[in-house]
Amino acid sequence: SSDVCSSDLAMQTGRLIEKFGKPAAIALSARRVMPSEVKIILEKQPQANGRFYELMLEAERKALSKNFW
Repeated sequence: SSDVCSSDLAMQTGRLIEKFGKPAAIALSARRVMPSEVKIILEKQPQANGRFYELMLEAERKALSKNFW
């Protein structure tokens, strides 16, 4: 049910923020980027620097283009 999905997303989000802090909060604010994708990005680049933002923009572009096409 949707309650299970919401609960899972909340748990994933909480774990990411607990582990990565502010960069996780920034990454999770990206449009249509799922926590599982955010985790991959944060594992590659755990600090909010230029590379981090490049990875985030790329993930957001991909997520937004999925709905467009």
